[in-house]
Amino acid sequence: MASTTAISSQTAAATSSDITIASGSSIQVWTSLRMGQDETVGLYRTDGGSVEEEVVESNNPARITVNKPSLAISGPGIFRLKKSVTGDAVAVYYDS
Repeated sequence: MASTTAISSQTAAATSSDITIASGSSIQVWTSLRMGQDETVGLYRTDGGSVEEEVVESNNPARITVNKPSLAISGPGIFRLKKSVTGDAVAVYYDS
């Protein structure tokens, strides 16, 4: 399966464009390098505008972390990914 770059490789904090997932579909999200301590990629549900809400799974924010190298996202919904500042340049990808 092909991959799409959600956030280009960089050390700065960054936010992806909107990612629309249809009902019954899902995607996998991962990073080019393992995240360091206190570095994250968070998942947010959006209305496609300025309203965002962090997605929570089992009472914890849905995030890629040093101990969780990928995320599975199921539709339907419009989502954004937010990468924190990182020590090394890190890109974020999803399957498409």
